[in-house]
Amino acid sequence: QPTVQIISVTVTESGYLLGEDGLLDVDKVLNKSMSKGHDDGTVYEYLMKALKRRKDLCKLPLTVLCCDNLRDNGNMLRRNMELYLEAFGEKDLNAWMQDNVSFPSSMVDRITPKPIQFHSQEVEKKFGIRNDFTIHSEDFIQWVITDDFRGQRPELELAGVSFVKDVSPYEEAKIRILNGSHLGLVHLAALKGFDTYDEAVIDPELSTFFDLLLEKEVIPTLDQNSPIDLKAYAGSVKKRFQNWQIADGLPRIAMDGYSKFRQFLLPTLEGCFDRGINPECSIKSVACWYVLLKKVADGSSSFNYQDPYFSFLKPYLQPGMEQQFARISEIWCDLPQRHPEFPKLVEAEIKHFLNRFKE
Repeated sequence: QPTVQIISVTVTESGYLLGEDGLLDVDKVLNKSMSKGHDDGTVYEYLMKALKRRKDLCKLPLTVLCCDNLRDNGNMLRRNMELYLEAFGEKDLNAWMQDNVSFPSSMVDRITPKPIQFHSQEVEKKFGIRNDFTIHSEDFIQWVITDDFRGQRPELELAGVSFVKDVSPYEEAKIRILNGSHLGLVHLAALKGFDTYDEAVIDPELSTFFDLLLEKEVIPTLDQNSPIDLKAYAGSVKKRFQNWQIADGLPRIAMDGYSKFRQFLLPTLEGCFDRGINPECSIKSVACWYVLLKKVADGSSSFNYQDPYFSFLKPYLQPGMEQQFARISEIWCDLPQRHPEFPKLVEAEIKHFLNRFKE
């Protein structure tokens, strides 16, 4: 449609099929394509078809706006679309995309739990409208977008959107503080038997763990010249997490650990080791993830863990594979090589939590 100005993209971190280098794993996509005759409906296939249709029918410029929790997400998606089109021989479309399509980066901060039937029933009772896709979220919202639009730019600032030259400081603070603490706490919370994050974060042990993770490990390894008051932001995040009306389920937060740990917690681990800071809480987070995975895999936990890479992780859950788990390059990159103590520390904490949460 010529009237379409923006394609927004939200497919979660695992939906981009990234390799160790943070780029599209082209071989994986090509192998899937050859075995099935197509690439099984990835975001790249969808965008290729959409851009091809745009080029053939009206040739008008377009903006593709990535809203997932990935650093430099706009440039990431642009680079990967280039690789995808090159792999599938779409040279002309690739050239047209370079001149007519922009990929601004963005940061979206709003806690939005998984929809449940209760919310649809509540809307129907109050407004007389039946909507099976009712979305429930907190009242806080922050949306920051790089001001780089090829098509018309809607006046989103009227709805509170900030347009900036560089999204990265906002992006990094949100990913490391909000998403990092979400991920850092969730597996221990699950092992302790909690169901929702608001319940978990007021537990005395977990509340202290949350504070130490942010104060001692995350904030000291962020850019101290950030335009954001990092300590104030961390405090506001904890208050938002305590909102019982949100009742964010732990399975939603824990899902896709394979992709999330590299994005949300690895930079904190790297920053701590490089600065001589003991990343005690971050190491415990990794260990609790491992223990929860192991319990889900052997059936001793009914926790609903979902991860497209779970089958890849399962061999590392066997006895004696703890250090190898901490050496998975697709997750930890070169951290184990630069800091050989990392796998040993992870193994020690895994043994501690296995003993603590044994049947």
